[in-house]
Amino acid sequence: MKRLILMIIFLSLMSGICYAIAENTKYSYKDYTNKKLLDVDVKELNNTIIRGSCFYQEKSWDYALPWVKTFPDGLTGVTFDRCNLDNVKIPDGNIILPTCSHKIIKIQNDWSDWLMDETNKPKEPINKKEYLELGISIDPKNISDKKLNKSIIDSKKEEIALDEK
Repeated sequence: MKRLILMIIFLSLMSGICYAIAENTKYSYKDYTNKKLLDVDVKELNNTIIRGSCFYQEKSWDYALPWVKTFPDGLTGVTFDRCNLDNVKIPDGNIILPTCSHKIIKIQNDWSDWLMDETNKPKEPINKKEYLELGISIDPKNISDKKLNKSIIDSKKEEIALDEK
């Protein structure tokens, strides 16, 4: 019983510490897809919690860098909770909670989004299940060297539809 009481006190103190940082209502629960906040005064962001916002940055075929600079220099003490940070560079000194998505995703020559590794090389398609169901290879080595005229998925579906006729 004594241990339970100590645990409750400890958790209460910890949750109080976590919420001592103010929620950033200006930047929480917003959609910043493909928008960069480079001109924002970093003081509006620093030492706050940003919740539920989408900062996703689309990466096309020719985008070489693994992460997109989205926030102003000097970003520090920001905790991201339930945010989409895919393709977004988050500088050291900030916290990305496990409730966030923080992956590198890039369009490949087959017109599909692929998860990338740390070296900016394709690992697997985002819609892996659909690839497998359609019998399309998920091996990155099989991605066309040239940009296809349309999605490999659309092409395969059309092929299947023709075969069924």
